[in-house]
Amino acid sequence: MGLTPPATPKKSCEEKEYELCLIDGVEGSCISLNNYHIAGPTPWGGGRVLKTWKVTLDDILRAVPEIVTYKKGKEDAKNNC
Repeated sequence: MGLTPPATPKKSCEEKEYELCLIDGVEGSCISLNNYHIAGPTPWGGGRVLKTWKVTLDDILRAVPEIVTYKKGKEDAKNNC
């Protein structure tokens, strides 16, 4: 009888990791989060990844706490329609 490896616990949304990248493009450097361009010139035709970091949703929410307020405000507005 073989041993079954223990189940890997699922990570909560706060523990899930996202990739933050610093990319060097033709027009300059930019930042992407989870393959979504968020700052700097768009690296048309590709670019070279200079650095990557793993961040959690908790990291992002601590850096930009207004995200929670903004999302709640949009949900409240939708519910009032």
